[in-house]
Amino acid sequence: MDDAAKKGRVIMITRRKLFVIVAGAVLFSLLAGGTIGLLAQSRTFDQINLQLRVFSMAFKQVMDRYVTPPDPQKLMYGAIKGMMETLDPHSVFMDAKTFRDLKSSTQGSFGGLGIQIGIRDEVLTVIAPMAGTPAFRMGIMAGEDRKSVG
Repeated sequence: MDDAAKKGRVIMITRRKLFVIVAGAVLFSLLAGGTIGLLAQSRTFDQINLQLRVFSMAFKQVMDRYVTPPDPQKLMYGAIKGMMETLDPHSVFMDAKTFRDLKSSTQGSFGGLGIQIGIRDEVLTVIAPMAGTPAFRMGIMAGEDRKSVG
């Protein structure tokens, strides 16, 4: 065999070895990543499960030992409302009746420019025009400083 053929074969073996190494590394990464992800999910599930057990025990104690038997639905809804209040001032839990009332009070048509505005650097500024509204049709753009409309 001449030197060129030997070099070609050496390169093929090197490429083959490189392919096997890369494929092995990719396979190992996928397996290790998947396993680590499953372990993390399992730990998260275990932590949530522990917290739910604590809640369940507290709920049972209240139901069993409170002076007058409380309404279980009121307790549950109160707990959910409290949970939502810990998130941010905009998150809220509504029971079915409250949600229906809110939907019926917000249905219908509303008039106006269709523009969201705010104060930036002490100047009234367009945050965003709403699609299909008079402000949108007038070509008002987000970021514009507005002293008047029209």
